[in-house]
Amino acid sequence: MASMKNYSNALLTEIVPEKDQAIILDAIDGVQIHEYAVVIGTKIGPENLRHLSRISNNRVCIYVATKDIADTLIDIHKTVKPASSITTLRVGLNIPGFQHILSFRRQVYIKPEDVNNIPPLWKIDYDDTTYFIYPSLDAMICFNCKEQGHLARACPTNPNHQGATDSSSQENLPATPLSEESVIPKKPEFPKLPRKLPENNVMMNSSITTSEINAQAHNNKRPRSEGSSQTSLPTQQELFTKPSNVNLKKRAKKVKSRPQFIALPAAIEQVMTSCPTDFPCSFTQLVHFVNDAPKIHSIEEALQKYRLNAAETVVMLQKLYDHLENRQQKFRFTRITTRIEGSVLEDSSS
Repeated sequence: MASMKNYSNALLTEIVPEKDQAIILDAIDGVQIHEYAVVIGTKIGPENLRHLSRISNNRVCIYVATKDIADTLIDIHKTVKPASSITTLRVGLNIPGFQHILSFRRQVYIKPEDVNNIPPLWKIDYDDTTYFIYPSLDAMICFNCKEQGHLARACPTNPNHQGATDSSSQENLPATPLSEESVIPKKPEFPKLPRKLPENNVMMNSSITTSEINAQAHNNKRPRSEGSSQTSLPTQQELFTKPSNVNLKKRAKKVKSRPQFIALPAAIEQVMTSCPTDFPCSFTQLVHFVNDAPKIHSIEEALQKYRLNAAETVVMLQKLYDHLENRQQKFRFTRITTRIEGSVLEDSSS
């Protein structure tokens, strides 16, 4: 009887396993990792298990002692059994002389109960190259009509097949004697049309005078009910008189929205505090200047209010532009710089 293998013995006899000793299984939701070891251990013995771990794509990898054990386990416990030989599919060129060209696709028939056991892909190492095979399921499709459920030899659009079905159906019909009445169809009976009226009748009817027609129409009018009152039309004076009570609503004046207060980021405060000599004003003065400039009609008055030089202010705004955090701050800096360059600096250069 073989002795139980413990952790210390496994470390002493540890050998790096090869790929041929690996078995990869699709992980099942809710199944713990030790349950795979118990099930596989009951098949090959727990002493033949070497490594066990979860890997990518929701799979479990198990290394066994030898390659023979892995091959035996796979051969005995196959999940998908082919029901036919593997054949190569054609490319599908219906050109004379090119119909023999094959594609890279293979085809094999399997049992319906094995459909759910097909893995999403197979990884095959051949000639120092790794290949990935992605299986797919194809329904039974006819090559003639491209419909599912039958093959080309049983296609209803096939003339040979249709003749066979017609002949078979005729053979199955009972032999009943045919009479002349059943062979020769009867003429359908159509309803008789009314005779055409003579033109004299039309002329006679058209000889009725218009006065008789108007009199007849007047007699056919519905009498006026007692509750109905005769409405009088408004006079010309009533039409052109201005009504006394008219509610005229005045249009509300559009109120211009005041510029929103913008707080400058802390990064600008750190830069200006660390090097105060590089800037013409302090951080607090800059915040008040940026928020008061849109309210003042002339940008020159805003510069004079905070005792700022136009050229130094433009350089300061451009230097601090990279530290801004949102679009409102960047738009306010760009707007003030454009106003200074368009009014103050152009006047001084001219």
